[in-house]
Parts: sequence; structure tokens; C-alpha cells
Amino acid sequence: MYTVADQIADLLVEAGCVACFQVSGGMIAFLADAIDKKREITLYNLKHEQAAGFAAEGLSRFAGKPGVVLATSGPGATNLLTPIASCFFDSTPTIFITGQVHSDEIKKSPLQRQNGFQELGIAQVAESLVKFTRQISSPAEVLPVFREALNAATGGRPGPVLIDIPIDIQQMEAVIFHPVLVEKKIDLPNFEDEKKLLERLVGESVSPLILAGAGIRLSGATKLFEQFVTKSSIPVVWSLMAKDCLETDNVLNFGMIGSYGSRCANRSLAESDLLIVLGSRLDVRQTGPSLDDFREGRRIFRVDVDEAELDGRLQADFNVVADLKIFLEVLLGSDVSHDPSRQTRRFSHCAQNYPMQNEQEVSSALSPHLVMETISSIERSSSAYLVDVGQHQMWAAQSLRLEVGQRFLTSGGLGAMGFSIPAGIGVAGGSRERVAVIIGDGGAQMVLAELETVRFLNLPVRIYVINNNQQGMVAQFQEENLSARYVGTRDGYSAPNFSAIAQAFGIPSIRVTSTNELGALEEALARGFPTGPVLIEIVIDKRFKALPKLGKNNSLSAM
Repeated sequence: MYTVADQIADLLVEAGCVACFQVSGGMIAFLADAIDKKREITLYNLKHEQAAGFAAEGLSRFAGKPGVVLATSGPGATNLLTPIASCFFDSTPTIFITGQVHSDEIKKSPLQRQNGFQELGIAQVAESLVKFTRQISSPAEVLPVFREALNAATGGRPGPVLIDIPIDIQQMEAVIFHPVLVEKKIDLPNFEDEKKLLERLVGESVSPLILAGAGIRLSGATKLFEQFVTKSSIPVVWSLMAKDCLETDNVLNFGMIGSYGSRCANRSLAESDLLIVLGSRLDVRQTGPSLDDFREGRRIFRVDVDEAELDGRLQADFNVVADLKIFLEVLLGSDVSHDPSRQTRRFSHCAQNYPMQNEQEVSSALSPHLVMETISSIERSSSAYLVDVGQHQMWAAQSLRLEVGQRFLTSGGLGAMGFSIPAGIGVAGGSRERVAVIIGDGGAQMVLAELETVRFLNLPVRIYVINNNQQGMVAQFQEENLSARYVGTRDGYSAPNFSAIAQAFGIPSIRVTSTNELGALEEALARGFPTGPVLIEIVIDKRFKALPKLGKNNSLSAM
């Protein structure tokens, strides 16, 4: 019999899914069995559902196709809420499928707390964090629901979807029908007026600047963006989520702006008289606390596929609701052009006066900047950096040097610690390409169990644990705002020897505690660890901070 579970497996193949991540459970056993039979999809078993969700998120962002997650009912489903939220805030198209108890065991009244064992209405719980959710109640719903879910996940501003399927329905005979497809003629806007407006604005501008956001990558417009930057010669600054929109050595790449951005990028923004915002939601870490200061002295031209974002916390002078891929194609046929020589000279002069290695207040030679530059040198051929959340995230954003085509993936809107190792599993597992994970000691302790997944699958993952023996970002906040009372960050906090833990899992490891050991790291990795996973623990002084940092009452121009 061709079951609903078989049908779902075929639908996932049809959608181009190459990997599915799960923690096994009774209510998804039939789905997992059906998916495992498909040679087109590899089923990966992780140790925790949250990690499975981050793995799917990582692969989805890297490959541009929806990742898939399976989780059983009850606690399995609730463990997915963090990656669901991460996918929602970072606009990642991911398919979350949860098994549900038998239809007869689902509660019949909202007054009941629970009817069946591990019964939980996850569709209702997750409703505010997904683009689409549905609990399937019959085999006839499967095909239309999955079609609608896939369209929702990838259409417009992408995001996660969740489908909940009772175990009895998974085993029922599938309903096969071929829906009548009505071809809809879609009249695409030509944006001719917007193109002419931008031509005029750039022509009138002395110091135009592009602020690149994650929407560029999400719309599949990275190549078009690079072509437009080359054609127009307008310098670029970027948000954290758009670090990989241009290679580091591009002369028009002025760096990251915002609360932890470089001084020179923020000064370039402060000096601009026209800011072209492409696919950035302009949250407080990008603009600073004062929107008036951010707007002062410049006109803002903003493009976003999500009209709700354009009506959000900052009102631009000119708004365009558009898919960036379509809009950039239009701009490539425009006369938008600029002489950036004055801006590049000023930026170069600033960079010479304010090198990143001089930002720290600590004299230790084993500095975060040196660590990130060394990792960049070692990982030149890696396909992606998977970066966790904390001080090391800012150091990586500031100082990692990306080669052409290298990806930089981190948890942005949600800022979830423990993201990077599972995301690295997803990217390396789905692509079989080498990746580099950068994680702090706090985040690493949240996902240590997944080292067994990395070892068991023999994934080409290098894990760099930046160990400063504290919850550094919060400790920095406590120093600035709580008279250096380090509750739970230094006081009452501890970190293990990660190198020894890796060896216990059977993963080769290196522990770096000095500049000499850091300098010998690349040769040691090339000589002794050519393939498979490796963990590198780098121990640094806890006095290092995420710097420069915008003061709580300052504007970006004050950095």
C-alpha cells in the first residue's frame, strides 16, 4: 500500500530536499522509515531536536533550498520552537514536520489540558512563529497542505512552516489526485519610475552609500548585487547578516556598521548624504538608539520585499516594495554611477588610523583579531563559516576575511547560542564540503552531545572553540552597567577542557594557549588532520571585549 508517509517522502523529493534531520520518536517512525527509503534524501540522526532544527536551518541558508526536520509529539515538538523562531526572524525557508498522537487521542475540548500521552497542539503553539501551519486530519489534505506550505516557505519573504500529522494518518492509504493547475499571468512591475528616481538621487549625491542586508542573499541576488556594485561604484557597508555579500578585499567593501561595527564603516555612514538600504530591517543594533541621528543629513532610499518592514521602526524618504532580484536586474540597466575616489581615500585613511588590532584595552598578544585572521588563513578553502552568538561572533564579523564565494552564517534576529555546531552538521552533511565552526565556551557547552554526531558521520568540520572561561558578552554588559558584578557569567560559571572532551568523543583536537602555538596551527592541521572533524580550542584572556562598541546614548558617528 502506498501510504501517506510514502507520499510525504515523495513530495519532499519533488521539492528538492536532499537531507532530513531528526531525533527518532514513536510518532514519526513511519515518516522516518518512508524518507529513509529515498535515495535522494539522506536522513541524519542528531541528539536533540533543537540541534536538528538548527542543522536544517544551516543547510537551507547554505543551499537555498528548504531543509527538513522531523520531531515526535510533545517534548520533541516543543524542542523545535527555538530553531523555528530562528528561521522566522532570519527568513529561512525550513519545513518542520511533527508527528502527533492517534487522532482518537487528540483532545476534543479546549478545556482539556491533554488527552493522549505526549499530546500537544504544536500547530497552535507555533502559529506566531511560522508562515504557515496545519494539523492534517485526513489523507486528502496531505497534497494541498504540502503544496501550500512549500509555496509559503519560499514565496515572498521566506520563512519556516510546520505540519503536524497524527500517527494513524501517516499509515493510511494516500489519496492521489492531480490538481488542476490554472496558469496565472503575473504582471511584473517595471520599476521605471524608481530607477529614474535613484539615478537622480545618486547624481545629486556627493557620498552615496549602500547598506546591504540579508535580503540580498535571501532573494538569490548576490551575483546581481556584485554586478551592480561594480557597475555603479557605490561603496558598501553591511549588517551582520550580510557579511558574505561581498568578498573582504573588494575595494568598495567598507565593512560592518552598527553597535559593534568598525569605526570606519560607521563614520562612512555618518558622512553619507544618500543611503541606499537593500534588504535590511534596520534594527537598533544597526541604527543606534536614536533614529533621528541615523536619518540626519542624508536621504534614505529603501528596498524590501516585506512592506511591513518598510512601515517599521524607521521611515525612509523613499520606499520600494520589491523582490531584490527583480529590482537589481532593473538597476543593471540603469545609468546609476558614481566616482567613489573621495570616499575610498577617506576610508583608507580612517582604516590606517584605527586598525582593528588596536581596539582592545588588553596587551595580551593572543588577541581576538589575531585569532580570527589566523582562522581566515587556515580556512581559505572552506565553503562556509558557521558562527555562534557572543563576543566571538562580533570578533568574527569584524576580522574574518572572506574569500570569493565563502559564506558566513550566524543566528541573527534570535541570537541563539548553540546554533553553529548543529548548523555546521547541516551544511557539511548536506553538501559534504568542509566548513569551519566558530563557537564560544558557553555556546559549546549547550551542544556538546552533537560532537558524537560529527564524529559518527565523520563530517569535514573544523570546530574552533574560543574559550575565555566566561559568558563574555553578558559579562561585558555587567561591567558597564552593574558595577562589574559578574553574576552567572564569571561568578558561578565554569568551562571544561574542550580539547580533552573532543578526544573522549574520538575527535582529534589541538589546544592553543599562546601566539607560538597559534602560529604553528595551520602547519599542524595540514600535517596531522587532513580530513574529517577536528576541534581546536583557543584559550584567550577574559578581559578582551567586543570592541569597538557604541555607547548606549551615542550615535554611530560618535564611534
